[in-house]
Parts: sequence; structure tokens; C-alpha cells
Amino acid sequence: MVAAQQSPAPTSTIPPLPEVTVEAQRLQLAPRVSQFVYRITIPNAGYDGGLARWEAPVCPLVAGLRRQEGGIIQRRVAEIARAAGVRTADEHCRPNLFILVTAQPQKLLQKMQSGQHYLFWFGKGALPADIHDFITTPRPVQVWYAKTVSESGTGPSAPEGTTGASKFLHADATRVKLNVVYGFARVFVMVDWSRLEGASLRQLADYVGMVSLAEVDLTAHLGDAPTILKLFAGTPETVPSGLSGWDQAFLSALYATDQYSKKQRGQIERTILEEVSR
Repeated sequence: MVAAQQSPAPTSTIPPLPEVTVEAQRLQLAPRVSQFVYRITIPNAGYDGGLARWEAPVCPLVAGLRRQEGGIIQRRVAEIARAAGVRTADEHCRPNLFILVTAQPQKLLQKMQSGQHYLFWFGKGALPADIHDFITTPRPVQVWYAKTVSESGTGPSAPEGTTGASKFLHADATRVKLNVVYGFARVFVMVDWSRLEGASLRQLADYVGMVSLAEVDLTAHLGDAPTILKLFAGTPETVPSGLSGWDQAFLSALYATDQYSKKQRGQIERTILEEVSR
């Protein structure tokens, strides 16, 4: 009698579900992440220009709050900076990130504009029209980025420009490389305490950290992006309690990507997408 032969088990053709799921998530997230990056960023020297960032160690100073509250914001901003790969200065540093909290921001800004330290705050090349718009446009938080200029291979020179960053000339500029890049010299953040509308101290600290470590368009339409930048676009209960995963990935990517590349924003977009779709 011939023994019955067993048929081989059928080979499964179903692809691994986790890989399929991750790829589907990426396809869904890609346009949202792209909009987020391109809407909030302000490219310098043209549409494909580089994005400003800190090169010098950051030294935050908070004024206008009680010491304990100011300390919380100061430490949190430094923590966000370190997590993003930004160097922070020691405790005896000279401040270059000023977080000013007041219930009367316009009066303080007008005093800064007319005072003897005008150039320190706004920079040598600041346009009067830009300063006027900055002072007269009420927002819960205003940010001014003071700039310096430097040739490649040298240190930053005196402040200039309207929103301020170090500008380095790059002799090897090509169609894919920039001939100038920007790095913050000083940043001051003006917080209108009367317009915070129930935002928690942690939310405020994280918002300040986001807008002081990157040159952000505060008027950008943020859509459905999960970001602390929406803190004053609705109610504090509808936004993250702090920096979102998108925010953290954005800051880390900003400081990890090639600042001379004209495709820097695309690099940041891909980095965020990889991070948030895990």
C-alpha cells in the first residue's frame, strides 16, 4: 500500500502588518507635516533660504515675574534648548535671550525704541516701519530676532537687519547650497501678561521655548497640526499641555540639518515625518 503524501502547508503571502501600517501612517501624515514646516518657517534670503538658529550658547533671562515663576520658565527654556541640540551657557553668562513679561507691552516697547539702548534691542539695520508694526500689533507674545553679519571663517560682527541673525558668507555657493546662513545673536520675547487667557505657566514656557529657538511665523495658519503654537489661536484646553511631538521633532531637526542646503526645510520635513510616524 502506498503511503499518503502530505501536501505542503500553504505559504503566507500576507505582508507584515506593522510595516504596512507605518507606511500608511506616513502617507497620511506627509501632507500635514509638509504644511506645518512650510507655514511656520521663515526662510532668509529667498524662498529656499536657510533658517535662522542659535550658534552661540543660549543664555535666557526672564524679567517681570516673581523669582520662582521666572525661574521655572528660564529652566524650561534651557531644557528645551538642550533637548534640541542647542548649547546653553553657564549660570554666570551674559543674557542673549530676553523674556520680558508685562501687562503693558506697548509702553515698554516704546521705551525700548526711544531709549539709549535702541540699537542693542533692535539692531543697527532695523527698519523703522518694521519696528512700528512690531510695537503697534498687539499679540499675547511678540518676538524680535536681532541679527549680526559675518563673513565665512570669521566671527559675527555688529548687529544688523530687521529680525536678526548672524549671517555667514559661504564662498562655495551652488544651485543647492546657500551663500549666506543666519544664526541668532540676540532674541527678545515680549509677553503680554493681560492676554494669556488662562494659559498655564508650563504652556507659556514651552511656547516661548519654541518661538525663541526658531524664527517662527506667529501669523501662520496651523490647521490641524498638533503644536504648542496654537496656544493663543483658541483656548488653552484645545492645545497640547506643552511641546508636542511635532514641535520637539521640528526643533531637533532644525539644529541637525544642513543650514547651507537650499533643501533644508525638506530635510526637516522628512525628519519629522520619520519621528512622528513611528
